Amino acid sequence: MKKILDNKNIEIPKSYFDYLKSKNFKSELTIFEDEDDFNLYNLDELCEEIIVDDERVLQIEVLKGYIKTILEVNDDFFDLKEKQEYEKLAKCLSIGYRNSDVLFIDRDDNNTLHIFYPDGGDTEQVDDLTLKDIIQR
Repeated sequence: MKKILDNKNIEIPKSYFDYLKSKNFKSELTIFEDEDDFNLYNLDELCEEIIVDDERVLQIEVLKGYIKTILEVNDDFFDLKEKQEYEKLAKCLSIGYRNSDVLFIDRDDNNTLHIFYPDGGDTEQVDDLTLKDIIQR
């Protein structure tokens, strides 16, 4: 798996990579008490090749596929700042899902979690949970 990630220049934070390989890994994750749980991908699932809007990507880089389409569809409407924000989002690593919603790690600090909603292209920061919290639970 490490070779697949290295070939794509994808670097999972070491502490999370170790967690994925450990016996402590748990796939179910409660983010919002009154909503369905998210599911975390295991290491094999993160490295599975999928197709998103005709773009072949690994599951861990699913945002890359979604963002490519969003940028193409909105090319005439987005200003430079919006385009740059989506390009930055495309580089974030997906670690889980709930239905079609994508749980991902913020690339700025490799700890803050966000949810991407493909239906509208919106994101939401997860306030009460970090990557470090997932690893230590």
